[in-house]
Amino acid sequence: MVSGQRDALITEQVEINGNLYTVIIFENGVRYMQVKERVRLFRKEFKLWSIRTHLVMQNDGFAICTTNICDEHGNHRATGIGSCLMGDFDKFVETAETHAVGRAIENLGIITEYAHPFDKIEEELGEGKPKEKEAVEF
Repeated sequence: MVSGQRDALITEQVEINGNLYTVIIFENGVRYMQVKERVRLFRKEFKLWSIRTHLVMQNDGFAICTTNICDEHGNHRATGIGSCLMGDFDKFVETAETHAVGRAIENLGIITEYAHPFDKIEEELGEGKPKEKEAVEF
């Protein structure tokens, strides 16, 4: 379990641009869209864009990955970085990659209200304040 994570009570379907996506609602009311759903939304909204991942480092049970999102012309639009310890998840390399993909999509400025529930939970607990994100115009 990730530090500060709460048990999910329910899931709900939210409609975004005519498509339904699943959102998890935690007991404290924080709503979270899993990365797989954010990727699905990205693929529907940005059909010609690409998500490119790169394993930066892997050693002794630790992995760092980066993700670059490029438009249909190959222009860089967003970056995300993710890391994971083997003790946190069995598939720590894949998890680091998933974190990087989720952050890159969030850094595009889309669906940020569902992106990082753990930052919001930590803020509630007084352990930090999430950074404000600005939407990118294309």
